[in-house]
Amino acid sequence: MELERIGINLGMILMVKAWEINLETQYHSLITELTIVSVGAYRNQVVNGLYSGHVHVYSWDENENVWTQLGKDIDGEFQGDYFGWSVCLSANGKTVAVGAPQNNGGGSLKGHVRVHTWDGKNWTQVGNDIDGEYDGDSFGYSVSLSDDGMIVAAGARRNDENGVDSGHVRVYKWDGQSWNQIGNNIHGIDKMVWSGHSASLLADGSIVAIGAIAHLSSAFGCPDTGHVRMLEWNGIDWYQLGDVICGEVAFMDQFGFSVSLSAGGLIVAASSTGNADVRVFSFS
Repeated sequence: MELERIGINLGMILMVKAWEINLETQYHSLITELTIVSVGAYRNQVVNGLYSGHVHVYSWDENENVWTQLGKDIDGEFQGDYFGWSVCLSANGKTVAVGAPQNNGGGSLKGHVRVHTWDGKNWTQVGNDIDGEYDGDSFGYSVSLSDDGMIVAAGARRNDENGVDSGHVRVYKWDGQSWNQIGNNIHGIDKMVWSGHSASLLADGSIVAIGAIAHLSSAFGCPDTGHVRMLEWNGIDWYQLGDVICGEVAFMDQFGFSVSLSAGGLIVAASSTGNADVRVFSFS
């Protein structure tokens, strides 16, 4: 199957806009079957100051053959928030989760995640901000939504609960009034691993893949390569599926830099910056 380009280069449009205000690094989430794309510009400074950030959501207009923005920009709250560092769309493109890992609203660099829904005219925040737990956590460094947008996972790669920079991932479910955590924090398995650098939820939110790009003690079998873990919700807590998946290169492979689960959850893809590749694994 060949991939066909749709329309003009959306990224180039945004980079032109970025050049007019300041350099913006873009992160995106794409719903291919509905041709909706969300783009984070964490260095944006137009509304709330330098690096406050914002997110755009675009829909492909087949009749006009153009990308059309849905609603207004979703803006970060404060200067330095890095809002839009991570973004994820639900399957229907009507819910977007956004991470702001340097937000200080709940404490110094705790970070937070905000979820917004599209009502046909505007983007409206769902519930309150989901804040990091401790100063310096960088919660929201990664975000992932279930297909229906009712479950969100987010990484705090600098959390220290299991050792300095062990990191963790927390998963929340929307009950119609508030976001409630599902199970306990999923801690990194050693200090200095930066667990939660990346995260990907299964369509129904019952499995999460977590990337940890930094050092891992040789006691766990893959020192300095980065690793990926898959965990499943059993109704009480999260438990690990299979073994830790290690990177290949012995030094700074950063395997797990990004992760993505298949719809069925039994196949996971993970990238490596040191080895400059993507590896795909199936669980059996």
